Amino acid sequence: MLALVTGVGRRIGIGSAVAEGLASAGWDVAFTHWTPYDARMPWGSDDNAADDLSKRLAEPKSASIAIEADLGSPSTRGRPGC
Repeated sequence: MLALVTGVGRRIGIGSAVAEGLASAGWDVAFTHWTPYDARMPWGSDDNAADDLSKRLAEPKSASIAIEADLGSPSTRGRPGC
């Protein structure tokens, strides 16, 4: 089973919690994040959050992939890795 979770740019947040819950339930998880968006927000970007989450998702033996993509941009569609 594979799940796609969007908007996972921070270690603490709904997206991270959903991704971790799915991995704990045995799902493989692909998740998206967009660092430039987080950098514009008052909370700022969470450096290395995607790498950290990928490691945490691997603990329950789930496969994961982090995809940095601006899902609000039409040019993202068809990009390698998306």
